[in-house]
Amino acid sequence: MRSPLGVIDGYSTLLLNDYGSQLDEQAKYYIQRICLAAERMNDHIEHILSLHQLSRVEIQPQTINLSNMAQATKN
Repeated sequence: MRSPLGVIDGYSTLLLNDYGSQLDEQAKYYIQRICLAAERMNDHIEHILSLHQLSRVEIQPQTINLSNMAQATKN
């Protein structure tokens, strides 16, 4: 999933670098938005992968004192 995003970001960056002087401001804006969206999507993928790894960890039930925990965060 990340590979196509890298290609999109790479070609968009090449367009800006190689042809930026020939593009009007609107076209540059669109390409910058493409790069930003690809970066955000990559971040989302990273978070999904992290969540997936976390969901594979066995849950270890234990007793905790929530009052102590709440008091500790208050300080």
